[in-house]
Amino acid sequence: MHKRLYGIREIQFCFIRNDKNKNGFLDREEFKWAMKEAGLTLTKTEETNLFKYLDKNFDDHVSYNEFLKIIRGQMNERRLIVV
Repeated sequence: MHKRLYGIREIQFCFIRNDKNKNGFLDREEFKWAMKEAGLTLTKTEETNLFKYLDKNFDDHVSYNEFLKIIRGQMNERRLIVV
């Protein structure tokens, strides 16, 4: 049974729970489990490609901040005004 995601907040909790050493990054194994916990069923190739895409500085870790930036995208004009 897959857990239903309720948005970025739930993804954040999956990321945090799987960041075992609490450094703000996920290594490949932590990333794999975070995606599974989030209810994403990825093939090994999809998992590898997604990890590579999110690993912007090629250090074999996914930064939580970069991950959120990619998930959220650029702020629209309305959000910019509020911020």
